[in-house]
Amino acid sequence: MKRFFFFVISYLKYYITSKDEHSIHSPFVFTLYTEVIRTKKKYYAFEDLNTIRHNLLTDKTVLKINDLGAGSQVNPDNQRLVCDIVKNSGKSPKISELLFRLTNHFKPSVLIDLGTSLGLTTLYFSKAASKATVYSFEGCHNTLDYAKKLFKAANAENIVTIEGNIDTTLPAQLEQIETIDIAYFDANHTYEATKKYFEWCIQKIHNDSLFIFDDIYWSPEMKQAWQEITNHPRTVVTIDLFEIGLVFFRKEQPKQHFVLKL
Repeated sequence: MKRFFFFVISYLKYYITSKDEHSIHSPFVFTLYTEVIRTKKKYYAFEDLNTIRHNLLTDKTVLKINDLGAGSQVNPDNQRLVCDIVKNSGKSPKISELLFRLTNHFKPSVLIDLGTSLGLTTLYFSKAASKATVYSFEGCHNTLDYAKKLFKAANAENIVTIEGNIDTTLPAQLEQIETIDIAYFDANHTYEATKKYFEWCIQKIHNDSLFIFDDIYWSPEMKQAWQEITNHPRTVVTIDLFEIGLVFFRKEQPKQHFVLKL
């Protein structure tokens, strides 16, 4: 209940303070906001991805969940229907399509996806950048096994799945990666894990890297982690879209934080 009130109060504050393109004086952020974040453009893969989403929302398969993160706020039971996981924990079409557009716009070669779950969001990344290698990390064997079947059916051959506790698998994989173009943080919604994964991944950034943080108002400690990330000396441009936060490291930009309507 406390988290619910925190979420509501956070959203009301965001709603009151968020701005649109008329308040943006950065050419980089203005172009990103008007041409990528707020565009209504439909892309080639959306129809197929929407069909996959619909199929998942009607799938009554029961999975036993081994949740290594902060858990679900909606369903604490470790026996969950696929359709319920997608409904309660999956990204909405609006956010999923935004992630697709961001990926398509920045054209990554290496994308880190922390938190595969059933694989739907991972597919949006995969289809948006078919030439990229998408490293997708998941701690739960059963959900990852389900996701692998989904990837195979969707011919998503650019996804490399990595199973195990991300505390162990992420640093091991990062040793084999020269740089990260995009990293998506949606695995463990705790302050400690969010900050730790951020600090590990920031060692592999380049000037045009993009970090995307999911559920930045999921809890007070997630908000604290987000605030500390926006204030980090190596972050430059940060954008609060409430449901997700964007972090850029472009040295040619002045350090700025934007709270923008989605």
